[in-house]
Amino acid sequence: MKFSAFALLRPGYEGHYKSGKIPLHPVYCLIGIFAMKAAIETMMIEHYDAVRRLWGESEGIGLSSADNKTSTERFLNRNSGLSFIAAMDDAIAGAILCGENSRRGSIHHLAVAQKFRQNGIGTALVNRSIIALRKRGIKKCHLFVFMTNTALSFWQKTGWRERFELILLSRDLI
Repeated sequence: MKFSAFALLRPGYEGHYKSGKIPLHPVYCLIGIFAMKAAIETMMIEHYDAVRRLWGESEGIGLSSADNKTSTERFLNRNSGLSFIAAMDDAIAGAILCGENSRRGSIHHLAVAQKFRQNGIGTALVNRSIIALRKRGIKKCHLFVFMTNTALSFWQKTGWRERFELILLSRDLI
């Protein structure tokens, strides 16, 4: 699915996502003296190579063997319509990997290419995934951020809060 504009929530519109009445507002990125319009597309496995390259170039994103093409394709198929890319100037300017387990949503990776940052692309991608989660009846979303990631301030400014009462535990299964 391709959109010519980003779906951004504005105050007063939060209750309209179920009815599909969320207004679409284009996001214009100012690069030098030129304004370019970004487009959002549902992430497909065909985008993998470019998205994986973006993730690898982005500071603060932890990649592992679980981020290989086969695993990512399986993830996208199980969570169809929740992950998105931002396309600008025939390139992927940003990408978000989002999924859900029928109870909670999870954002695994969000990256915006350095030259496109500070233009609303990250916020637009997050909002697009949140809208898709809400349409599925998901009421809460989690994300994982490295303690040293400078993007923590982005998350805090956009309404996310730290959960000090929780500790993340992991276990390798293989």
